[in-house]
Amino acid sequence: MDQEVENLKEDKEQESELKLYFIFDDSPLGFERATKEEHKLESQDLLEEINLGTIENRKVTYISKLLQGELKEELIRVLHDYKDCFAWDYDEMPGLDRGLVEHRLPMIPGKKLVKQSPRKFAPEVIGKIKEEIERLLKAKFIRTSRYAEWISNVVPVMKKNGKLRVCIDFRDLNTALEKQIVEYLQNPNMKIERKIKLQALNYVLLNSELYRRGFDGVLFKCLGSHESYIAMAEIHEGICGAHQAGEKMKWTLSRKGFYWPTMIRDCIEFAKSCEECQRHGPIQKVPASELHSIIKPWPFRGWAIDIIGQIHPSSSKNHKYILVAIDYFTKWVEAIPLKEVEQKDIINFVEDHVITRFGIPQTITTDKGTVFIGRKFAQYAQSRGIKLITSTSYYAQANDQVEAANKVVIGLIKKHISSKPRNWHETVVQVLWAYRNSPRDATKTTPYKLVYGHEAILPIDINLQSIHIQKQNELPIEDYWNLMYDELVSLEEERLIALQNLVQQKERVEKTYNKRAKARSFRVGDLVLKVILPMDQKSRHFGKWSPKWEGPFIIDQVYSKNAYVIKEINSNMAKNV
Repeated sequence: MDQEVENLKEDKEQESELKLYFIFDDSPLGFERATKEEHKLESQDLLEEINLGTIENRKVTYISKLLQGELKEELIRVLHDYKDCFAWDYDEMPGLDRGLVEHRLPMIPGKKLVKQSPRKFAPEVIGKIKEEIERLLKAKFIRTSRYAEWISNVVPVMKKNGKLRVCIDFRDLNTALEKQIVEYLQNPNMKIERKIKLQALNYVLLNSELYRRGFDGVLFKCLGSHESYIAMAEIHEGICGAHQAGEKMKWTLSRKGFYWPTMIRDCIEFAKSCEECQRHGPIQKVPASELHSIIKPWPFRGWAIDIIGQIHPSSSKNHKYILVAIDYFTKWVEAIPLKEVEQKDIINFVEDHVITRFGIPQTITTDKGTVFIGRKFAQYAQSRGIKLITSTSYYAQANDQVEAANKVVIGLIKKHISSKPRNWHETVVQVLWAYRNSPRDATKTTPYKLVYGHEAILPIDINLQSIHIQKQNELPIEDYWNLMYDELVSLEEERLIALQNLVQQKERVEKTYNKRAKARSFRVGDLVLKVILPMDQKSRHFGKWSPKWEGPFIIDQVYSKNAYVIKEINSNMAKNV
């Protein structure tokens, strides 16, 4: 009995081993898992590559390596003779019968099409997919779909004032789901996707009109594209319209019992496109582009000039203005009081207080005041080889270096005039002395030291006999010369440290400024409104009700740093903004 059992086990083991030779699996991985390495079968003969084309234009096919002799030569000859019967690219088979190669997807009658989400591919595969698609497009085997489902056209809408508003109605993209819900509510027995059935629980049909249930059971009437536009127009600019913002429009419409899927987005876009809201809207204080600071890395290469005034009260000698100049690197300030400001005064100031003391600068930055952009001053700058840079009159902070110096000078004068406000012209020299010997936040040192290499001797040094004063009179001549040499070396180091501090300060300013920046850019052909300048100017016709913006204008040319050339729609005259 035991012998028979052992024989049966051996037979079953042999049978199972034999069955391994007949396992069939569509998946190569499954086949490898089900068989051992020694039982793995070859799926085909080894192949030999045959080129039926030229070296430059290869047309490769394969034959078995087991072929030998005359049969192999005959097969290769036949392949060469009939190579026109084969196609190596899509361009080589333009007349192929569609019935042979056209791919068809059988659909169940009555079922709605479901759009699949795009499939994600590995980065190394995307390039090959694009290459294949381009080949198919070139061979005209496929084409781009031009008429997609739920496409929307431009819709011209007439406003109450007779003007035409051009809108693009995208709301139909969201009506597909609503239409399916209505069909399901009308015929609950129809076959439809489960998600539509779940969505339909939030809706109800009353007198053939669709309503949506709210959280508290209140019904909201669902509006179509045309009805929703009428509702938004009435709420925003109708008889009782308050030209509200988009969020408030949505809140009001919800309170009135209306609903459509894209309410909040549509209300915001409607409010943004209102022409009256744009014309009377506030002037944007947020910068439209990021700040890019310019640093002058060498003393007295770049100066900024500005005028303080007209000052009231004038000085006892009838001075009404203060002309201020500052060096971009050292922060050294020059200033003089003036009774009147003319181009000759600017020229004399630059000649006497800048050029004859510190040399000819590379650039001078000013605003667009009349005395700075006049012909005489421009000719003088050209004769000295100085490049004039102007900032906009309506954004004087662009010349920020001298503007900051102006604030400090004004603040110091206020503190020095005491009870004699008309003697302010006498304190200008004292204020400049204090400014030059005070450390600046940008450089972490004083302008005097950056210019001369050491700190100035102040009255306190003389009166209290500082160590510096005590030691310099006791120094031998050799030590004195060595210290002077060391001072020159340390001056270069001091300027490098100041430059590093200046760069870091500029980077901090840029970072803070750019956080507020909100990029706005336009393209040629865009319609825009322009701020009415001067900003406080009122129209004689409208008076108190004057708009803040004018236009529309069309963008004619685009330059860097948010600079544009605009022109009126029905005019060929262009202007820079």
